[in-house]
Amino acid sequence: MWQTLEGVLKASWQELAAEVAHLLPNALASLLIFIVGTAVGLVAGRVTRWLLTRAKLDRAAARLGILDPLSRAGVPSLAALIARVVRWIVILAALIPALYSLDARVASDLVGRCLLYLPHLVVAVILLWLGFVLSRFLARGVLIAAVNAQMGSARLLANTTQTG
Repeated sequence: MWQTLEGVLKASWQELAAEVAHLLPNALASLLIFIVGTAVGLVAGRVTRWLLTRAKLDRAAARLGILDPLSRAGVPSLAALIARVVRWIVILAALIPALYSLDARVASDLVGRCLLYLPHLVVAVILLWLGFVLSRFLARGVLIAAVNAQMGSARLLANTTQTG
């Protein structure tokens, strides 16, 4: 009985060692691809921010009135936002070959699902932007109407209209 148990355990350990030996090079390659992609993404983000800062994008955005809504949303500058987007796009682009080095079927399924999700994300961003524009429009209308009606709390009503 002990010999049978010992034989089963030895066979299990040998099978595990063979599976690890087969999977380990792919896992290390995947990790290396992801680390290099992350480093490239960080550098691309910094270079993008530096270039956009040198091009004075934030000054142009402030003149166009884009910077004010972004600052209310907690974004310090347009250059920082674009640099952050570039950084994450490069990192996610590096994640795809890293996943392919592990298992091509799983990676292609994941990429397909993410690509199917993108239209929903675009529609959500457009709806969010439209809601922001509509809330500002309504807040200005309420402010003008309240001031014309000589109400004491006109700004409070306008802010309440804008923020909900």
